[in-house]
Amino acid sequence: MSLVNDEAVVLRLSDFSETSQVATLLSRRHGKLRLLAKGARRSTKERFVPGLDLLEWGDVLYRPARGDGQLGTLAEWKQRELFLGLRDSLAAAQFAQYAAEITTMLVAEDDPHATLFEALLTLLGGLAGEDAAGGQRDGGSLERRQRPASSADTPSTLMFARRLVGYQQTLISEIGLMPQLDACVACGRERAAGRAAYFSPKSGGVICRSCAAERGDRLRLMKAPALDLLLRTAESDGLVDSAELAPVDLGDAVKLALVCFEFLDECMRRAAERETQLSAACARLIRREAPGSP
Repeated sequence: MSLVNDEAVVLRLSDFSETSQVATLLSRRHGKLRLLAKGARRSTKERFVPGLDLLEWGDVLYRPARGDGQLGTLAEWKQRELFLGLRDSLAAAQFAQYAAEITTMLVAEDDPHATLFEALLTLLGGLAGEDAAGGQRDGGSLERRQRPASSADTPSTLMFARRLVGYQQTLISEIGLMPQLDACVACGRERAAGRAAYFSPKSGGVICRSCAAERGDRLRLMKAPALDLLLRTAESDGLVDSAELAPVDLGDAVKLALVCFEFLDECMRRAAERETQLSAACARLIRREAPGSP
């Protein structure tokens, strides 16, 4: 079988043997890949083997798997970006690892999502304190510039949380599991902006107050600011504008970010029918941004 080239981000690395690893990648044109990196854990004086790093972006050359459930084979990896800024902040590192975890958990193999790939690069660059210059990445090329070193533009956990919420929403929308938030899933009545509603995980959408009284499944009350924000970000391709998630009161901004994060996290855990390892840790980091938190 002929070799295939693409660009990808490393989502997960697991040991396969004393010398080899299994690399889970999200690629631009071929979706999620699981590749056997032979000898990736061993270098000798005669042969240097470049290692793969979690969450790095690079060019990949690989031989596809021969059948369902099989591993492809990594032939070559050329690093493009390490996103070193992720190491400068606990929140940035945790949020990036959480993004890799949910992507690995929800995206099927060989199911390409170019929009999701772009969103992941944007998230990692934002968490690392970098911005994409020019917006469109022509042919996968990404030029980055460092953020200005002004105090007003200093990244914070709340800023990182906004980016993460945007990525959560892009992911869940791309795989077709975004809950219905604009109208009652039971009767079809549109939810007016500024109105709270109940959310039914079982039904996959909001329930109006009239229908809620007749439901027997567990319902979660979603307040209007969170629902309105989630709808606005859905209409803007999952990009969360700072002004939308930054009320005058910092405490309210933190609560809003936390509600959106936990809501989308619950939707993804239900879709995957499994728990995530890092969701609780991410929620704690967001919660600590509230005034007066230890």
